[in-house]
Amino acid sequence: MKDIVGFLSKEKIISSTDHSVRLIYAGHSGAYRVMSYLLLNSSYTCNGILLFDALYGQQEKFTMYLQQHSSCKMINIYTDNGGTMQNSRDLMMDMDEWKWKYIQKQEDDITASDLKNNKLIFIHSKVEHNDVVANNNNFQRFLESFK
Repeated sequence: MKDIVGFLSKEKIISSTDHSVRLIYAGHSGAYRVMSYLLLNSSYTCNGILLFDALYGQQEKFTMYLQQHSSCKMINIYTDNGGTMQNSRDLMMDMDEWKWKYIQKQEDDITASDLKNNKLIFIHSKVEHNDVVANNNNFQRFLESFK
């Protein structure tokens, strides 16, 4: 992280006096494995989790992290045929049982306000598995919700 902060300071992306780091893990498809590992093993606090049709497993690791880090936001976008819809539905059912507050919306209905003002967000997309990152400029929109 020191190297990253040093590079960002050198490139004038952040000020050299700004040492606060907001870490957001984002991944598509099989990236869930690495992301879940990092959540439980990194010495840095993650502020956000962006799963792009990537909830194939490790739900217990994601939920454990979310439970222990109440300020962490998670956005999970899933598709009909990407293989993550049932896990996403199961996780929402678990969250209902735990009385965790989340929103679930269709991709075309999600607003900037929804993204900004909610901590746990499930988005159903009608596009194909490989299109969820770029469709509707999702990656940028999701990142902007952390400002």
